[in-house]
Amino acid sequence: MNFHSALKNFLQGRTEITPPIFPYPDSYQEARERWQNNFIYGVPKTHKELSEELRLFNLKPKEGKMKASVNEVTINGITYVEKSSIKNYEKAKELDGMKYVIVRTYSAGVFAGYLESRGGKQVVLCNARRIWYWSGAASLSQLAMEGTNDPNNCKFPCEVDRVELTEAVEILDCTEKARQSIKDVIVWEE
Repeated sequence: MNFHSALKNFLQGRTEITPPIFPYPDSYQEARERWQNNFIYGVPKTHKELSEELRLFNLKPKEGKMKASVNEVTINGITYVEKSSIKNYEKAKELDGMKYVIVRTYSAGVFAGYLESRGGKQVVLCNARRIWYWSGAASLSQLAMEGTNDPNNCKFPCEVDRVELTEAVEILDCTEKARQSIKDVIVWEE
């Protein structure tokens, strides 16, 4: 769908994007009517009329092409965002009541697995993988929330049934997306 079609659909009420606030009452309807009147088969009558519509929507022509991005709108001091722009951080599926976590230790490195137990700085993980090297996430926090965007460059050895870790420094709960992403990384072997 091109820009003209998207904006026309928006003005005809065919999308879920909330329109921007205008400085006068009933302006949404007026802008819609003016937009429809300026188009014949999707082509603007004059550049001046089109420029006026674009100004109302804070849109700018760029090198002969028009681009728009309406990601959020503020109404009465409350900012609303498009639903599809919100990231879904669903918690990872549990295994026998154990949650999936990433654990950073003082000297043994980083591990991902199901948290069997924790006592002070001692942690026991089941079905755990060592996160020897990761790529495609800026930090362990991003890895725990979004997984890796570059699984081919990650180095995660094979999964072990159980590992006891001492000196746990950080424990991060993972999302389902991250759990699946870590699981899908090909086993690194030498």
